[in-house]
Amino acid sequence: MKAARHRFLALALLFISAACFAQDFSLMGKDRQRTDKKPTVIKSDTMDIDSAKNTAVFTGNVKVDDQELTINCHKMTIYLEDVEEQDKDAPDPKKTKKTKKVSKIICEKDVVIVRKPPEGEEKKEEQKATAGRAEYDVKEGKITLTENPVL
Repeated sequence: MKAARHRFLALALLFISAACFAQDFSLMGKDRQRTDKKPTVIKSDTMDIDSAKNTAVFTGNVKVDDQELTINCHKMTIYLEDVEEQDKDAPDPKKTKKTKKVSKIICEKDVVIVRKPPEGEEKKEEQKATAGRAEYDVKEGKITLTENPVL
């Protein structure tokens, strides 16, 4: 039973990571290009995935470590959407496949976002933002900080 639960959690994390990396998961702008595919690691006390609603909710001591930034908060909700895209592996160039992509991320309660300096510029100061709530609209590429935001 315990092994099955660990397998489920591993698959769930893989699902979310794949959804995040199916697109450029750049939370802090398009000017920074990923140099490699370092995984984004999300840790929390609990994780609930609702595939019918296309959501993943992380609660309690949420910590995100990405190559571009770190995020700490009490609750993070990731919203996914079903999309069809060209299947690059198929012999027919018109063939499409269904996949999931992150459409929105909401962080709540004591949100701290720290942008890491670009590689090779480690001597530059980190940029830090705090707020009660942060909403990242992936399509717009925009983060909205509310509830006492400080940059």
